Amino acid sequence: MEQNWKIIDRNMAISEVKEPEKLKWFDPRKEPFKIFGFYWLKENKNYWRLPETEFDILLDAAPGVYFMAKDSAGGQIAFETDAERIVVRAEVETPQRWDHMPATCEMGMDCYVAYPGEDYMFDGVTRIDAHKNSYTCQLVTDPGRELKRVIINMPLYMPLLKVEIGLPDDAYIGPSNPFEHEKPIVIYGTSITQGGCVSRPGVLITNVLSRRLKTEFINLGFSGSGKGEPEVADIVSSIIDPEMFILDYEANALERIYENMLPLVEKIRKNNPVTPIIIQSRVFGYSVRRDRERFQKFLNRREFQKKLVEDLKAAGDEHIYFSDGLDLMENNNGDCYVDKIHPNDYGAAQIANGMERMIKEVRRLEAEKSK
Repeated sequence: MEQNWKIIDRNMAISEVKEPEKLKWFDPRKEPFKIFGFYWLKENKNYWRLPETEFDILLDAAPGVYFMAKDSAGGQIAFETDAERIVVRAEVETPQRWDHMPATCEMGMDCYVAYPGEDYMFDGVTRIDAHKNSYTCQLVTDPGRELKRVIINMPLYMPLLKVEIGLPDDAYIGPSNPFEHEKPIVIYGTSITQGGCVSRPGVLITNVLSRRLKTEFINLGFSGSGKGEPEVADIVSSIIDPEMFILDYEANALERIYENMLPLVEKIRKNNPVTPIIIQSRVFGYSVRRDRERFQKFLNRREFQKKLVEDLKAAGDEHIYFSDGLDLMENNNGDCYVDKIHPNDYGAAQIANGMERMIKEVRRLEAEKSK
């Protein structure tokens, strides 16, 4: 007998949006909506994370980055409204393709809402048929029609071809900037930075930090592909005057960091002489716990990065810092991982906690230096 899940557990069933034709549909790239997380949005006019003008170069020099840079990880849509319902309609490149993360993370979106006097709280996630590459989902239901600030977080592991926000025709819509800090934080990293393998976009490390620190993040995490190639380093270093750079790409680069980490720092310094740079060593991977040879290489790379920061400080760079990956997670055990490499929500939350402490400490030190 075929199971009817809508009868057995209605909470496990995908619910269809009622009367979508009665909604007014908006392109979030147009005012009053604001989009954050894409440094090259105006030039690209799409949701790619690196400049489209460099993609021919990337295809040859860093093919993994070429593909992953089209994923919309870290992208956020912000606005305020009194709508009683908020619906999102999206088209992504393909149906779900990864086996170890849910569709709600890979190709879905979620929503955070802040009512007057309150912080942003999770309010809804897209429920998707992962065999399709388009969906229409209701994210928020608010019969009271209170004025609220809204953040919609974009998919982490899929190129977002089209997204529209559906609101009732009589709803108020206004601009909203959820961030108090003017400058964004740029983080260049690996799959953990991109979001593998959290359950939904709102618990992506950089999205968690953006809410806590009230700061825009430019997420340049490229799954399996954060290797520090010169061509990628040229693009990362072309970002001018962010609040700080965080370099966390050891897990993909491995032994390459001995050759390319210093050149990357030097390129950033050429365009950003006094911008803080945090070099963050790899989070201790559960997969290397019993592999002594791999663990020793891990410790060697950690020591190299720590000494590199010390040497640069001694040479006169007062704005460079080391973040120890061994100290980021307070309870680093098997419960933190999906596959012994990629953190689940519990592991990602601990990494976010550690990074929040480091960023706040750098802010404190930089403030002291500016006095």
